[in-house]
This record gives sequence, C-alpha cells and structure tokens, in this order.
Amino acid sequence: MIKTQRNLILILVILFIGIFWFGSCGWCHNQIKPSPKDIVFGPQADSATITTKNTNWWITGVEMNDSAYRLNISHDSLEGCCFTVAKRGKLLFVRLGENNTGKVRLMNVLLEAGDCFSEVHIKQLGQ
Repeated sequence: MIKTQRNLILILVILFIGIFWFGSCGWCHNQIKPSPKDIVFGPQADSATITTKNTNWWITGVEMNDSAYRLNISHDSLEGCCFTVAKRGKLLFVRLGENNTGKVRLMNVLLEAGDCFSEVHIKQLGQ
C-alpha cells in the first residue's frame, strides 16, 4: 500500500513538472508581441512606431541585408549607417534614411525578454 502511494505521488510530481515545463513554452509566444510585426517603407526616409504588450523587453540587435549590429548588454537604442531604433516604454521607434541604392533593404529588429525572443521585419523599397 505504501509503495503504491509513493508511486502515485511520484507520477503526480512528474506530471506536474511536465505540465509546468511544456506549458511555459507558450508563455514566450506572446511575451513581447510587437504590432505591427511586418512593415514596408517606400524609398524615402521614413519611420514607424511599433507597440508591444509590455515594457520588460530590450533591443538585442539589428540585421540589415548582410550586416548585423549586436548588443552584448541590453540597450534602449541602437544607431547604424542608415537607421535608428529606440525603445520608449511599450513602444519601439524605427527610422530608416532614404534608400537611393536601387536595391531593397531588409531590416530585422531583434527583441528579447529573458528567454523569449521576437522580431520586427522592415522592408524598404529602393529608388
């Protein structure tokens, strides 16, 4: 009888841990929740403001075509050759300079909140 109770308790503990472990995977899915997540700019200089679900995230980097701008520590802003990204509370501000290269610019802004990650994708048409 005691062995059966121990087995039952062990099974319940394993189930509880499994439910907690796998249930927490969905937590990250909506942690940052940028909106809009996909933006298209014309070739002229332009900017956009993206809203997020909360304030507990930070900018970890920007990928632009073949270049990557990474931050080793959490920052609220990042500037590159032709862009500026900045966190302002629940808002993410993105500005791109004029694109007179004749080629499309593809930009990904990388966001993180602990072990949760999200991206904002921006496409800027070329002149």
